[in-house]
Amino acid sequence: MAACLSPTLRFTAVGVFFLADLARRRSLASAALLLLLLVDEIEGLVFLAVGVGLHRVDLFLSVQDVLFPAVVIVCAVVSLARNWRRAEKPELPPVESLELAFLSERIGAAR
Repeated sequence: MAACLSPTLRFTAVGVFFLADLARRRSLASAALLLLLLVDEIEGLVFLAVGVGLHRVDLFLSVQDVLFPAVVIVCAVVSLARNWRRAEKPELPPVESLELAFLSERIGAAR
């Protein structure tokens, strides 16, 4: 399956999976990623509403002095609150090998 994917699509898929895995973790990197994603989404939605919907790109650009800092503050609070409130998940035990030697050793071992 992986051999039939183009290299660009394969690298894009790996990048998306890396970002999704990073977003699930509880770290400053995941909080920063969420901050950037939220800022991007909110700015895009505001541009669609004001710039495209109302045909007022000039109004969108003129309110950036107020809008952008407010968006960054709101997104920072949301991403840090999500990161802080998210509980740490316990590490799973390593998966045991299913080779015959390991199984016979485990069955014959005294408890």
